Amino acid sequence: MENETLRYVITDVEAMYPRINRPYRFDQKAQKTMPCEAHEDGAEYRLQFRMNREQAGELFKVMHQAYAATKTNNWPEKLEPPFKDEGDDFYTFNTKIKAQYNNQITRPVSHMDSKANPLPEGFELTHGSMINIACVLIPYNTKAAGAGVSLRLSAVQVIQLAERQGYNPFSSVDGGFTLLKEENPFATNPVDADVGVEEDPFADPVEEKPKVKTRKKRAAKVEATEEQPKSDLNDILSKFAPSSDEVDDNE
Repeated sequence: MENETLRYVITDVEAMYPRINRPYRFDQKAQKTMPCEAHEDGAEYRLQFRMNREQAGELFKVMHQAYAATKTNNWPEKLEPPFKDEGDDFYTFNTKIKAQYNNQITRPVSHMDSKANPLPEGFELTHGSMINIACVLIPYNTKAAGAGVSLRLSAVQVIQLAERQGYNPFSSVDGGFTLLKEENPFATNPVDADVGVEEDPFADPVEEKPKVKTRKKRAAKVEATEEQPKSDLNDILSKFAPSSDEVDDNE
Protein backbone atom coordinates (compact mmCIF):
# COMPACT_ATOMS: atom_id res chain seq x y z
CA MET A 1 0.00 0.00 0.00
CA GLU A 2 3.00 2.30 0.43
CA ASN A 3 3.32 3.92 -3.00
CA GLU A 4 4.11 7.29 -4.48
CA THR A 5 0.45 8.37 -4.64
CA LEU A 6 0.11 8.01 -0.86
CA ARG A 7 3.28 9.88 0.04
CA TYR A 8 2.80 13.37 1.41
CA VAL A 9 4.87 16.17 2.97
CA ILE A 10 3.32 18.28 5.71
CA THR A 11 5.04 21.68 5.74
CA ASP A 12 5.73 24.34 8.34
CA VAL A 13 4.14 22.77 11.43
CA GLU A 14 5.23 22.86 15.06
CA ALA A 15 6.73 19.75 16.67
CA MET A 16 5.23 18.79 20.02
CA TYR A 17 6.90 16.38 22.45
CA PRO A 18 8.79 14.47 19.74
CA ARG A 19 9.96 10.95 20.54
CA ILE A 20 11.75 10.03 17.36
CA ASN A 21 15.45 9.97 18.28
CA ARG A 22 15.03 6.33 19.37
CA PRO A 23 12.18 3.83 20.01
CA TYR A 24 9.79 4.47 22.90
CA ARG A 25 6.94 2.53 24.49
CA PHE A 26 4.36 3.13 27.21
CA ASP A 27 5.46 1.46 30.43
CA GLN A 28 2.41 0.17 32.30
CA LYS A 29 4.30 -0.10 35.59
CA ALA A 30 5.71 3.43 35.46
CA GLN A 31 2.57 4.79 33.76
CA LYS A 32 4.55 6.87 31.33
CA THR A 33 6.33 6.64 27.98
CA MET A 34 9.88 5.35 28.32
CA PRO A 35 12.82 4.72 25.96
CA CYS A 36 13.09 1.08 24.94
CA GLU A 37 14.66 -1.32 22.48
CA ALA A 38 13.27 -1.68 18.99
CA HIS A 39 12.28 -5.34 19.48
CA GLU A 40 10.12 -4.66 22.59
CA ASP A 41 6.36 -4.94 22.32
CA GLY A 42 4.75 -1.58 21.53
CA ALA A 43 8.02 0.13 20.57
CA GLU A 44 7.52 2.98 18.14
CA TYR A 45 8.65 6.40 16.93
CA ARG A 46 5.97 9.05 17.51
CA LEU A 47 5.70 12.74 16.68
CA GLN A 48 2.81 15.04 17.55
CA PHE A 49 2.49 18.25 15.56
CA ARG A 50 0.48 21.48 15.70
CA MET A 51 -1.04 23.22 12.66
CA ASN A 52 -3.39 26.08 11.90
CA ARG A 53 -6.91 25.80 10.47
CA GLU A 54 -5.82 26.17 6.86
CA GLN A 55 -3.13 23.50 7.21
CA ALA A 56 -5.56 21.14 8.92
CA GLY A 57 -8.09 21.60 6.13
CA GLU A 58 -5.51 20.87 3.44
CA LEU A 59 -4.23 17.77 5.27
CA PHE A 60 -7.75 16.39 5.78
CA LYS A 61 -8.52 16.92 2.09
CA VAL A 62 -5.50 14.80 1.13
CA MET A 63 -6.35 12.15 3.74
CA HIS A 64 -9.94 11.96 2.44
CA GLN A 65 -8.70 11.51 -1.13
CA ALA A 66 -6.43 8.66 -0.05
CA TYR A 67 -9.28 7.04 1.89
CA ALA A 68 -11.71 7.31 -1.05
CA ALA A 69 -9.14 5.80 -3.43
CA THR A 70 -8.49 2.83 -1.12
CA LYS A 71 -11.81 1.97 0.57
CA THR A 72 -13.87 -1.06 -0.38
CA ASN A 73 -17.63 -1.48 -0.38
CA ASN A 74 -17.84 -2.46 3.30
CA TRP A 75 -15.95 0.64 4.48
CA PRO A 76 -17.86 3.66 5.81
CA GLU A 77 -18.54 6.23 3.11
CA LYS A 78 -17.71 9.26 5.24
CA LEU A 79 -14.39 10.00 6.93
CA GLU A 80 -14.50 12.13 10.07
CA PRO A 81 -11.70 14.67 10.76
CA PRO A 82 -9.37 13.03 13.31
CA PHE A 83 -7.61 16.19 14.53
CA LYS A 84 -7.80 17.52 18.07
CA ASP A 85 -9.14 21.07 18.26
CA GLU A 86 -6.97 23.17 20.58
CA GLY A 87 -9.63 25.90 20.76
CA ASP A 88 -7.46 28.68 19.33
CA ASP A 89 -7.81 27.93 15.61
CA PHE A 90 -5.01 25.39 15.94
CA TYR A 91 -5.23 21.62 15.69
CA THR A 92 -2.96 18.73 16.68
CA PHE A 93 -2.43 15.29 15.22
CA ASN A 94 0.33 12.70 15.31
CA THR A 95 2.42 10.65 12.96
CA LYS A 96 4.25 7.48 13.98
CA ILE A 97 5.92 4.32 12.81
CA LYS A 98 6.44 1.02 14.62
CA ALA A 99 9.99 0.12 15.57
CA GLN A 100 9.54 -3.28 13.91
CA TYR A 101 7.23 -4.96 11.40
CA ASN A 102 7.00 -8.75 11.14
CA ASN A 103 10.10 -9.12 13.34
CA GLN A 104 12.07 -6.84 11.04
CA ILE A 105 13.63 -3.79 12.72
CA THR A 106 12.47 -0.51 11.18
CA ARG A 107 15.01 1.96 9.88
CA PRO A 108 15.26 4.94 12.29
CA VAL A 109 13.48 8.15 11.32
CA SER A 110 15.67 10.35 9.11
CA HIS A 111 16.42 13.90 10.28
CA MET A 112 17.54 16.65 7.89
CA ASP A 113 18.38 20.32 8.28
CA SER A 114 16.82 23.18 6.33
CA LYS A 115 19.26 22.56 3.44
CA ALA A 116 18.24 18.87 3.27
CA ASN A 117 21.57 17.76 4.75
CA PRO A 118 21.33 14.61 6.92
CA LEU A 119 21.66 15.25 10.66
CA PRO A 120 23.81 12.95 12.81
CA GLU A 121 22.39 9.73 14.21
CA GLY A 122 20.74 10.25 17.59
CA PHE A 123 19.81 13.88 16.86
CA GLU A 124 17.09 15.01 19.28
CA LEU A 125 14.36 17.22 17.87
CA THR A 126 13.08 19.73 20.44
CA HIS A 127 9.54 20.67 21.40
CA GLY A 128 8.41 23.83 19.62
CA SER A 129 10.65 23.40 16.57
CA MET A 130 9.24 24.26 13.15
CA ILE A 131 9.45 21.29 10.81
CA ASN A 132 8.38 19.59 7.60
CA ILE A 133 7.15 16.00 7.90
CA ALA A 134 7.43 13.32 5.20
CA CYS A 135 4.89 10.57 5.72
CA VAL A 136 2.85 7.88 3.99
CA LEU A 137 -0.96 7.96 4.17
CA ILE A 138 -2.33 4.62 5.41
CA PRO A 139 -6.13 4.27 5.08
CA TYR A 140 -7.64 1.58 7.33
CA ASN A 141 -10.89 0.12 8.59
CA THR A 142 -10.78 -2.19 11.62
CA LYS A 143 -13.30 -3.31 14.22
CA ALA A 144 -11.17 -1.97 17.07
CA ALA A 145 -10.19 1.43 15.63
CA GLY A 146 -12.89 2.01 13.03
CA ALA A 147 -12.15 3.79 9.76
CA GLY A 148 -9.49 6.41 9.27
CA VAL A 149 -6.14 7.37 7.78
CA SER A 150 -2.91 7.15 9.76
CA LEU A 151 0.31 8.98 8.90
CA ARG A 152 3.30 6.64 8.80
CA LEU A 153 6.37 8.73 9.64
CA SER A 154 9.28 8.64 7.18
CA ALA A 155 11.49 11.67 7.77
CA VAL A 156 11.64 15.10 9.39
CA GLN A 157 13.21 18.31 8.08
CA VAL A 158 14.12 20.87 10.75
CA ILE A 159 13.39 24.42 9.60
CA GLN A 160 13.84 26.18 12.96
CA LEU A 161 15.24 24.33 15.98
CA ALA A 162 13.72 25.50 19.26
CA GLU A 163 15.87 25.93 22.36
CA ARG A 164 15.66 22.96 24.71
CA GLN A 165 13.60 23.77 27.80
CA GLY A 166 14.31 22.05 31.11
CA TYR A 167 11.38 20.56 32.99
CA ASN A 168 10.07 22.89 35.72
CA PRO A 169 6.95 21.81 37.69
CA PHE A 170 6.78 25.04 39.71
CA SER A 171 5.30 28.51 39.24
CA SER A 172 6.56 31.85 40.57
CA VAL A 173 5.92 32.66 44.27
CA ASP A 174 5.77 36.33 45.30
CA GLY A 175 7.94 37.52 48.19
CA GLY A 176 10.06 34.40 48.34
CA PHE A 177 13.76 33.67 48.19
CA THR A 178 15.60 34.67 45.02
CA LEU A 179 19.20 34.16 44.10
CA LEU A 180 20.87 37.59 43.84
CA LYS A 181 23.12 38.18 40.90
CA GLU A 182 26.78 38.02 41.91
CA GLU A 183 28.68 41.24 41.38
CA ASN A 184 31.28 41.21 38.65
CA PRO A 185 34.71 41.75 40.30
CA PHE A 186 36.13 42.83 36.94
CA ALA A 187 33.62 45.61 36.33
CA THR A 188 35.05 49.12 36.06
CA ASN A 189 34.60 51.08 39.28
CA PRO A 190 33.05 54.55 38.96
CA VAL A 191 35.53 57.39 39.43
CA ASP A 192 34.92 59.56 42.49
CA ALA A 193 34.84 63.15 41.26
CA ASP A 194 36.06 64.48 44.63
CA VAL A 195 39.27 62.45 44.57
CA GLY A 196 42.11 64.21 42.83
CA VAL A 197 44.39 62.47 40.37
CA GLU A 198 47.89 62.00 41.76
CA GLU A 199 50.58 63.67 39.71
CA ASP A 200 53.49 61.70 38.33
CA PRO A 201 56.45 62.39 40.76
CA PHE A 202 58.95 61.47 38.02
CA ALA A 203 57.65 63.86 35.39
CA ASP A 204 59.82 66.81 34.34
CA PRO A 205 58.71 70.14 35.85
CA VAL A 206 56.79 72.35 33.45
CA GLU A 207 58.08 75.91 33.21
CA GLU A 208 55.25 78.33 33.76
CA LYS A 209 55.10 81.04 31.13
CA PRO A 210 54.61 84.64 32.29
CA LYS A 211 51.13 85.95 31.76
CA VAL A 212 50.82 88.72 29.18
CA LYS A 213 48.06 91.25 29.49
CA THR A 214 46.06 91.59 26.31
CA ARG A 215 43.56 94.17 25.35
CA LYS A 216 40.03 92.86 24.96
CA LYS A 217 38.34 93.48 21.67
CA ARG A 218 35.06 95.26 21.74
CA ALA A 219 32.12 93.35 20.39
CA ALA A 220 31.02 94.49 16.97
CA LYS A 221 27.78 96.37 16.89
CA VAL A 222 24.95 94.53 15.21
CA GLU A 223 22.48 96.62 13.34
CA ALA A 224 18.97 96.19 14.56
CA THR A 225 16.80 94.20 12.18
CA GLU A 226 13.26 93.13 12.32
CA GLU A 227 12.80 89.82 14.17
CA GLN A 228 12.22 87.00 11.71
CA PRO A 229 9.13 84.91 12.50
CA LYS A 230 9.87 81.37 13.71
CA SER A 231 9.01 78.57 11.31
CA ASP A 232 5.84 76.84 12.31
CA LEU A 233 6.25 73.09 13.05
CA ASN A 234 3.45 72.26 10.68
CA ASP A 235 5.28 74.12 7.90
CA ILE A 236 8.38 72.00 8.47
CA LEU A 237 6.49 68.73 8.49
CA SER A 238 4.55 69.70 5.41
CA LYS A 239 7.76 69.44 3.39
CA PHE A 240 7.72 65.67 3.93
CA ALA A 241 4.02 65.19 3.25
CA PRO A 242 2.96 63.76 -0.15
CA SER A 243 1.44 66.13 -2.68
CA SER A 244 -2.27 66.07 -3.30
CA ASP A 245 -1.63 64.17 -6.54
CA GLU A 246 0.11 61.38 -4.65
CA VAL A 247 -2.58 60.87 -1.99
CA ASP A 248 -4.81 57.85 -2.46
CA ASP A 249 -8.42 58.78 -1.72
CA ASN A 250 -9.12 55.18 -0.68
CA GLU A 251 -6.73 55.30 2.25
